[in-house]
Amino acid sequence: MLPKIAVVISSLILILLSFYPLAFIRFYIVIRTLFQPFANKHLTLFGNFPINAPLPLILLFYSYLACIFRQDFSLFVPNSVYLYLFLFWSLLSLINSFNLYASFAFIFKILAVISVYLLVYNSIESAEDFKKIHKTVVFLALITIFYGFCQIFLKEGQPFYGPIVRIKSFFSSANEFGIFLSLAIISNLILVAIEGFEKQYKIFLSLMILAYILALNRGSWIAMTTSIFLSYFFFRDKIRLRSIVLPIAIIFLIFSPIIILRFLQLENPAENTFVGRINFWKNMLYLILQHPLLGFGIGTTELVFQSLTGRKIYPHNDFLRLFFEIGFGSIFYILFLIKSLLFFIKNKANNWKTNFLFIVSLFYWLIISIPQNIVNNVVLFPLFMTLIASGLKYNFLINFEGKHM
Repeated sequence: MLPKIAVVISSLILILLSFYPLAFIRFYIVIRTLFQPFANKHLTLFGNFPINAPLPLILLFYSYLACIFRQDFSLFVPNSVYLYLFLFWSLLSLINSFNLYASFAFIFKILAVISVYLLVYNSIESAEDFKKIHKTVVFLALITIFYGFCQIFLKEGQPFYGPIVRIKSFFSSANEFGIFLSLAIISNLILVAIEGFEKQYKIFLSLMILAYILALNRGSWIAMTTSIFLSYFFFRDKIRLRSIVLPIAIIFLIFSPIIILRFLQLENPAENTFVGRINFWKNMLYLILQHPLLGFGIGTTELVFQSLTGRKIYPHNDFLRLFFEIGFGSIFYILFLIKSLLFFIKNKANNWKTNFLFIVSLFYWLIISIPQNIVNNVVLFPLFMTLIASGLKYNFLINFEGKHM
């Protein structure tokens, strides 16, 4: 009963915040994440209606109505055309859909993600608004970290072995929590880039890194480290290599027992999930060639493989997953990522510290999408789009409203 009351009250608050777009999207980012456990437990509000459904429904209607009727809002913000083409091709994939219900559910997720993207971009009107968005992400991260640390003492995380418990906080898996923390760390560093490395940001960063290690997400560790070095290539004239290598080395030395133990698991065939994923990807390529234009229908991968193998299997690769589900149309999603990356590279001189971090976030997302499924995640994908939309708008403000404000 309490989850239903919480969702109803939060929905009413969202409606009341409709006069304040920035406050609306900040509240939504926080509350949608905190309520994710309700969805993980498959709770319903009434009948078969998912308990969290009212929140994205309100978001969707509010975002699109605001973009249509408010003169200062636009439906066509930078790079949004690729998202619309991605949505359009997802709709076309309904022609071949293996399960229409699953496809419509996924399309609803895409609409919600685009709504977040539009609302974040349109609601930021100043550098202060930009900082408020990222302070919201940091605040949310601190709540999730506190709950994650509680899981250690309550032994409610994901079992590792020995005395170690992988913390997953409000998420369905520790891997998801690790990806969330990657994005939150970037938001915290963005605030550092603007306001300086003040005491509170040092504390926040320390807590995030500790939780990041305890989530034991090997993929995120590799993706984040790789993306930092790839991004460094574009800022060699601004950043000293030792300023990147030294912090990473210190973190590794402090947490080396846990990190090494986690990677040693790869020697155990039962724990080496990556080899199994590669074999699955090879088999998946043969099926992709059967429907290269429209795929098997957006959101149907698990159901297709359940019919073939008797089990719901996740491909753990967003690019293959999208090619499998919508065929050629998946190129529009990839184009969105590439165009956004090229934008920040092209504008890297504009407040280079923040643009370096946005480039890191895009490289990270591109890399982590290879071993993970996150496009269908109702918390992680919108959060990533929040970062990108905020970065695009911040660059616009700097270019057209003057230098750093």
